[in-house]
This record gives sequence, structure tokens and C-alpha cells, in this order.
Amino acid sequence: MQIQLLKPLLFIFGIILPTWIIYRWITGTRNKINGTGDNFLNELILSVFVLYVSIVLEVTIVPASISGLNNPREPALNVIPVINTYKQFISTLAETNKTDTGYALENIIGNILLFLPLGMFLPYLFRAFNSIRNLILICLLGSLTIELTQLILRQFGTYRTVDIDDIILNTIGGILGWLIYTKLIAKYLVIKRKPPL
Repeated sequence: MQIQLLKPLLFIFGIILPTWIIYRWITGTRNKINGTGDNFLNELILSVFVLYVSIVLEVTIVPASISGLNNPREPALNVIPVINTYKQFISTLAETNKTDTGYALENIIGNILLFLPLGMFLPYLFRAFNSIRNLILICLLGSLTIELTQLILRQFGTYRTVDIDDIILNTIGGILGWLIYTKLIAKYLVIKRKPPL
């Protein structure tokens, strides 16, 4: 099981990140020649963002049976907002089985935390995401894309559940990240920067 979980991480660190670094090095060298190069902090944050996106894709797309996040009692498809998550959370509080309670909390908190960094990265990296509307739209579309991919992959034997609540929780996470960045972090950024992309 650990070897199966290691494969996506090897893909991220062995292929995606080195390819990204080479790409940015080539474009950065070209930009320095043209006099439009970015500073080191921007490049670092952009690289961390690429790593974050890669990890999100690995966490959400890799079959749940090897990630340890599968809950066989959860329905395969939920299109009714909030009610299923509420019932699941309330029922697990009444049970003595701490595993189920842990899963309910992990599902709620995990889905919020999953997109929280997205809400912080995007307004830093791209001016268009200084608008909360644009951020909400990209969070909705990003989460919807993940859920649709999981729905398609179910047809090929993976055990991911498709849940509209995940889209809602992911979007809430993105909004919280955006608020943290715009209301707290951005005020204290003393480095004059321009978006790298």
C-alpha cells in the first residue's frame, strides 16, 4: 500500500517539479535577457503553487482505496447539498465508533483546507483574483472538475465518492484563504512585487 501511495509522489517530485523548474529557468533566462525577469520570491511562490496543485490532484484523483480515505458506507453520488454531510456528522457524534467521527470531521475540515491555499496563492500570483467573484468562480470550476473526474474514474473501478458538498466546502475554503490573504497577509507584504504570470 505504501509503495502504491509513493508512486504519485514520485511522479510529482520526479517529473512535474523538475519539468516546471526547467521551464521556468528557460523562460526566466529569456526574460532576464529582455529585462523582464521576476524576483526570487515570486519564482519560489509560483513553484510552491505548482507543487500545491500537483498534490491536490494526487490527493483527489488517486483511488481512495490506496489513500486510506474510502468510506464504504458513504453513497457513491450525492447531489443534495448539505443534508448528507449534516446527517453524517450528527450520526457519527452519537456513535461510539471514533473512526466514523474522525472520517466525518476529516471530510468537512479536509475539503475546506484543501482549497484554502488556493485562495491565498491566486490573488498573490494573478491580479484577476483580487476580485472575490473571480476567485469563487475558479474554486467552483476547479472543484467541479475534480468531482466530474472522480465520477468518470468510478466507471473504471476507483472508489471515490462524488459529492456536491465537496464543491461547497472547497469553495468555502478558497474564500477563507482569499480573506486571510487580502485582509491579513497582503497588508503586511512590504516587498514590491508584480504577479509572475
